[in-house]
Amino acid sequence: MTRAEELLTAYLDDALTEAEYAELNAWLKADPVNVRRFVEATAREHQLRVAVQAHREFRKPAPPKIVRWRFAVAWAAAAVLVLSGAFRMLWQPFEAQVHLAGDLDGVNIKRAGAVLKAETAFRLQSGDLVTSTRPGAKIEFGSEGTRFVLAARSSVALRELRGQKRFELLAGSVSAEVAKQRDGAMIWLTEDAEAQVLGTKFELGADGLLTRLDVSEGAVQFQGRHAAESTVVHAGQLAATDSQSLIRPREAEPWLVSNRRTTGCEHVSFRSREMDVEIGVNVLLPPQYLSEPARRFPVLYFLQGLTGNEHTEAARFTRLFTEAMRRGELPPFIAVFPNGGPGYTPRPMIAGRIFAQELPRFIDSRYRTRPDRSSRMICGIGFGGKRAVLYATLDAHVFGSGCAIDDTFHGGTPSFFSLLDSMQSRISRNPPRLLVLHGQPWATDKVEKLATSLRSKAIAVETRALPAQPQSAPGYMPAVAAELGGWILQQWRDL
Repeated sequence: MTRAEELLTAYLDDALTEAEYAELNAWLKADPVNVRRFVEATAREHQLRVAVQAHREFRKPAPPKIVRWRFAVAWAAAAVLVLSGAFRMLWQPFEAQVHLAGDLDGVNIKRAGAVLKAETAFRLQSGDLVTSTRPGAKIEFGSEGTRFVLAARSSVALRELRGQKRFELLAGSVSAEVAKQRDGAMIWLTEDAEAQVLGTKFELGADGLLTRLDVSEGAVQFQGRHAAESTVVHAGQLAATDSQSLIRPREAEPWLVSNRRTTGCEHVSFRSREMDVEIGVNVLLPPQYLSEPARRFPVLYFLQGLTGNEHTEAARFTRLFTEAMRRGELPPFIAVFPNGGPGYTPRPMIAGRIFAQELPRFIDSRYRTRPDRSSRMICGIGFGGKRAVLYATLDAHVFGSGCAIDDTFHGGTPSFFSLLDSMQSRISRNPPRLLVLHGQPWATDKVEKLATSLRSKAIAVETRALPAQPQSAPGYMPAVAAELGGWILQQWRDL
């Protein structure tokens, strides 16, 4: 007798254990032929029992035709019950099969207000919230073959495990291998985005500022939660969205562009332990760097927008900054233009540790800097401006001031203000100073809303309007450099 026959026999005898029931369910889902075998076996069993009962009562007179008709109806009803039982097994919710695996140290499960202990093979249910402080925790789906791996400081809510599955990534990132879905596309939500998955491998990251999707196999439909526009991300592509805009699918740009040089800059790179990649950096040294070998200089860190690399903003600002320092309009400083990969990372919260920790350590070890927070400024344009706001506030012990240029924050997000609330004591110890520049009249109200919210948390904020012109206009970058230069002079006049 085969194992399948043993399971069928035990099922017909109502003698299945819970483990055997799961094994039979997996066997049914593996092949439609198995379903037919199951239905045929249950039908034969029913016929056999009817025959045995008839043999026991063969001496009884034949029932009238109306009774035979009732027997036929009863048999049909029994067949329907058998079939419905098979379909119930086929379509039963996966809650009993979704469980934890991997490194569960630092993992918590919240269920109906209670915190439960995470253990290997712990069964998860719809409504559970899984949080992990360390990387390596897994959520596995039994015989389906679907698996999620949580990064450090990640939080996933299991919204629905019945039928069409729904999950929400509240923070951090998750790498997923999703089997072909029967009940419609698997839905993943973040604060910014919605992704629909039929069967693929992907990585999804969210930090309250941006959601990024990287697809390595298959395809995922991706869109912002507050916009009707959607796109399909195929294998080898990435896409991203924030609360306002969708970055359409593209190939991931390299972290290091070594075949280019930006005039006036020194091109270097450092190894990021967080990402295990070499990251390119352009460094502008002030004219006084060589002539005053004993002098140390403040440092401006400048982050790019969503597109480009370490050369993009360096090419725009190097000449403007150098000439202003030569004319004495600006104090001498070092300007650092890192590759943002481009502007964001596959795991967004890692970006803070790269650009607010690893990069300053590298620059301080290589150049004659003033290694204190009052001598460090973090700036950015577009999405880089959003990052500058984030690092200037949450990493105010590293950066004394910041500047956002045409940022895409649009008033801030609930996740961002939640982060500020959790870091309020740190912010109070090192109150940051921010300048927000905006060049579009429609953004004025949102910029002022953001400034008001930040001021309520002891953050000093100034807002200034740029000329209303596109970034490609000839006068745009000089206008930005003039406003930024005034801010630099205000912060570093006495250095």
